Amino acid sequence: ARIGSYASIGNGASIGSYARIVADAIIGSYASIGNDAIIGSYASIGNGASIGNGARIGNGAIIGNGAIIGNGASIGNGASIGNGASIGNGASIGSYASVGPRSSDAVDIGWADGYRKCIAQVDGVAYIGAGCRWFTLAEALKHWDNKPDRVLTMCLMRTAIAIAQSKGWSHG
Repeated sequence: ARIGSYASIGNGASIGSYARIVADAIIGSYASIGNDAIIGSYASIGNGASIGNGARIGNGAIIGNGAIIGNGASIGNGASIGNGASIGNGASIGSYASVGPRSSDAVDIGWADGYRKCIAQVDGVAYIGAGCRWFTLAEALKHWDNKPDRVLTMCLMRTAIAIAQSKGWSHG
């Protein structure tokens, strides 16, 4: 493993072979960093979080306590993954996206009207993340409906509806 200047590694943390932790990153106690994973500068990995083999965590990204990032997943610069969230193998979460606590199956659905949007589920209910806010899919549809300055967002919401239906998630 290669560990950059001023990086902080918590008690009981494990770092896999060929992992790279860039300068000023913070790895929490009992966190696990997989083989060949890369943790960007100023990224923060919470206590007990698990970063899979070959995963990439962007500069300034925040991974919450107990969160699980799958093998080969990519978390963009400045993204925030909540406590206990689960991001699947090979998933890609864009820069500055936010995935809420206890979420799983997160899908980055794109950037529109000034905010990145993603969909995830908590307890079988679809949630939409936009900026720093989370809505159930039903709340999101109501929030953005009939707003002429949110036409592109509503296009993404049609995609979110299709994803929720294919995964069997309710709209909340």
